[in-house]
Amino acid sequence: MGSLRDGIAVLALMTALAVSLPAQEAKPAGEGFFIAVSGHDLAYKGDLDGKLNLWHFDLVFHIPKLEEKISAAFGFGIIHASWMWEISYLRSNPTASLEAGNTPALFQAVQITGRTFLLKNSPIKPYISLGISIPWLRIDDGAELYGQKLKASYIGMEAIIGAGLAIRIGPAVFLHGGAAWRLGGFFYASGEGAGRDITHLSVGQDGPRWGRWLRSSSLGLDFGLGFVF
Repeated sequence: MGSLRDGIAVLALMTALAVSLPAQEAKPAGEGFFIAVSGHDLAYKGDLDGKLNLWHFDLVFHIPKLEEKISAAFGFGIIHASWMWEISYLRSNPTASLEAGNTPALFQAVQITGRTFLLKNSPIKPYISLGISIPWLRIDDGAELYGQKLKASYIGMEAIIGAGLAIRIGPAVFLHGGAAWRLGGFFYASGEGAGRDITHLSVGQDGPRWGRWLRSSSLGLDFGLGFVF
């Protein structure tokens, strides 16, 4: 929960900054293209529980449980008085928990997010957001073949639903922060070799077919700083 507390502290600081600005400095942000840096609190639940093992003949994938982690992101987009679109790249290095112990992991994602501002002319704008994300996850020692530990990689797709506040602190600078729910799953796996459709893997070496994606969900905080140019 440490990263969640850090995210709440950042949102509190953003709100305090906006309230403390004199009224004459709360100018509407300029419209146009922007670059942004942001943080995304990720706490995945669902099939990523650290206990599931899926097999492809003699190759086993140890499905991980990921620690809660804030992913840093860099984004580019366009902002208007009543809406904003952004494409961003997320990256973090959480620890993955497996039945055999902990191992390093790499999380990356490309994300497209659209936000609709509910107040057009206010310097503090509530918003709702919708987006999609393509996450890619690599787990050290996440697969095993004849006793040899291998890296395991997973690719998936997510829908993102969120809400929050955008705070315009100048004609070319804005902050945003809120909560986002990510819902989706991972559909493709590889273990340092040819990839496999996760729906075709088996529960146990000679067990029944898994038959579906690895379902995942995450509810956490998003916050960022943008510069219009």
